[in-house]
Amino acid sequence: MPTRYRRIAGIDFSGAQLAGKSIWIAEGVPDGDRLSIDLLSRLDWLPGGAKTLEPALAFLRQRIAGRPEVVTGIDFPFSLPALLLGGRSWQGWLTGSMAHFRTPDAFRDDCRQKTGGKELQRATDREAETPFSAYNIWLYKQTFWGVRSVLT
Repeated sequence: MPTRYRRIAGIDFSGAQLAGKSIWIAEGVPDGDRLSIDLLSRLDWLPGGAKTLEPALAFLRQRIAGRPEVVTGIDFPFSLPALLLGGRSWQGWLTGSMAHFRTPDAFRDDCRQKTGGKELQRATDREAETPFSAYNIWLYKQTFWGVRSVLT
């Protein structure tokens, strides 16, 4: 691990209306081949954290962006299957990905329309043998809100 990362964080993400009550953050310092956890908190328990979706995600984004010494992992899909990227690079897709969708349901409906109702998986999903597509009924809100409000 590069020495510029003095801390490691893992975030259990949520796209629920009360996301701040469901998002958990574990954070600590590397100690040889171990991680010494010194923070385990719900997002809304942190100073400045919020319970409701959009303020909670704005806080999360600012927290991540404002701490370059922390390498952070988050458990939502960062992309879609290549067919749904429309020939764009990941960065190209990311910059205009969710802006034109008003709701997570509109995002999911668009994905399903483009695939004839099939739930395609990303190459990484197939390799890791994950059970769900990034726009599956169980994940689409996480994908939508994570990409729209945390990554972009």
